Amino acid sequence: ATPTSYVGSLTLNAGTISTGTNAEDTLVFGGTVTSLALNSALFNPPDTTFGRASGSITDGNGITTTFVYYVVDANNIRMLSTDGGIIGMGRAEKQSAMTFTNASLTGPFAFGARGDSSNLIGGVRSVGTYTSDGNGNLSAGAFDSVTDGNPALNTAFTGTYTMAASGRANLTLNFTAGGTGNQIYWMVSPTRAF
Repeated sequence: ATPTSYVGSLTLNAGTISTGTNAEDTLVFGGTVTSLALNSALFNPPDTTFGRASGSITDGNGITTTFVYYVVDANNIRMLSTDGGIIGMGRAEKQSAMTFTNASLTGPFAFGARGDSSNLIGGVRSVGTYTSDGNGNLSAGAFDSVTDGNPALNTAFTGTYTMAASGRANLTLNFTAGGTGNQIYWMVSPTRAF
């Protein structure tokens, strides 16, 4: 019953979890981020008519999430939670590189996010841009957001980031008007992340 977002990486072999980076970051309503290992995963083979199949993922807390998925192409699937009382959907994309460094995040990037808010009225929507130098620094950052109908426009920032070999990037945003923020990305390729 608590809004939650998940992002992470898993390595599959014949539809089950195998050696590699198998972890997720979970953002629970209210702003608590938890990093967990993924203990197991099962992706059943898709049917040949619709590319539809079922699966499950069990995290480090022993919580199993079940879902159905549809194959979009060899690199993309769309997922829908089948757990009772839970509304959830998402996507998975094949990573193009298996080892990432700070240099993997180089250049100008645009980003967007959406989620629930504390009032559960309109939610949170944001878009923005920044430039990363490949050495762990962010510059020329700005974003616009709306939370439950209240806009925050052209918020300027600089910042820093660290990149794990798995493609997990942790960004710290230093707002020009004061304060900080945090974003976690999981890289799909040097030009795309969740």
